[in-house]
Amino acid sequence: MINILPPSQKKLVRRIRIMRVVAAYLASVIVLAAVAVVLLLPTYVSIRSRETALRSHTRALEANGVMVSATDITTLEARTKRIREKLTAKVPASPLVFVRIVSDVAVPGVKLVGFDIPNPEKNTAQIRGTASTREALQQFIGVLQKDTRIATVDSPITNFVKSSESEFTLTLTFVQP
Repeated sequence: MINILPPSQKKLVRRIRIMRVVAAYLASVIVLAAVAVVLLLPTYVSIRSRETALRSHTRALEANGVMVSATDITTLEARTKRIREKLTAKVPASPLVFVRIVSDVAVPGVKLVGFDIPNPEKNTAQIRGTASTREALQQFIGVLQKDTRIATVDSPITNFVKSSESEFTLTLTFVQP
């Protein structure tokens, strides 16, 4: 295309073109902002109405004495979460369960003197007692080993030093309940 316009008019045409581009950009930004406002307005109204409803409900609860302040809702949520965690957490077996298991399988000739449960989470217990004979102690250990609720029975060799009225100590590991 042959450029037949003088230089001053060329500048004028360039300015007009730049003005049209700027005007188009401004018009598109304004239209975009108007569309955003139109689309976001219902969301804003919805959030505002929910906030108003929550405030009125909170005031009603405060008036009835259920809550002291609005922060009670957040602390109540935290408390319910903590209670839920505690209720679903695995609780270690009670030491009384270990005592009951050993007492259930006690044999004649074995007198249980004491129980020591240093760590209930590990399900271990130490049992102290007196056996009238070695055979009674061996029978008691055998019954403990056969019990399905007991995983291991550790009996040191020193339990069998005396042939009668010997004191013994056993370490038992119980099966996870």
